[in-house]
Amino acid sequence: MFGFTPLMQRTAVAKTLGFIIGLIGFFSIRAVAPDADPLMAWAFLALYLTIGGVVGVIGSITHMPIFNVPYPPVLRGGIMGAWFAILAVLFGYQSLTDLIMQMGFLPPFLQSTVWIIVEAAIIGALLDVIVTRLMGDPIPTAPAE
Repeated sequence: MFGFTPLMQRTAVAKTLGFIIGLIGFFSIRAVAPDADPLMAWAFLALYLTIGGVVGVIGSITHMPIFNVPYPPVLRGGIMGAWFAILAVLFGYQSLTDLIMQMGFLPPFLQSTVWIIVEAAIIGALLDVIVTRLMGDPIPTAPAE
């Protein structure tokens, strides 16, 4: 694929999938909460594009360096997705809360920013599983001896 290394191919596929998911989020936010800050829609697009890129790169790590145990794709992608969503919630808490409150159709137990973190963890895990199935692990890392 364009003379890319396996890691570059994996990252390109993951970023493309992240971009597609981000576009879905972008247009969903604009449709569900038209009065919301337009930058929120762009933030979700950037969030999932970034998660895709990091999931693509982190796929080269197949063992946890400190604990010397296998690092499965579900765990790799889930941790990366959750981490970036935690950062998004920490830096944009008030804007995210305002956005959630504009969505009147949500039941009360879903009106929390915690669900954004859970959603990003699930999407990150799915991205990593899909990309690993499509592209495989680029460079399997073996535990240090």
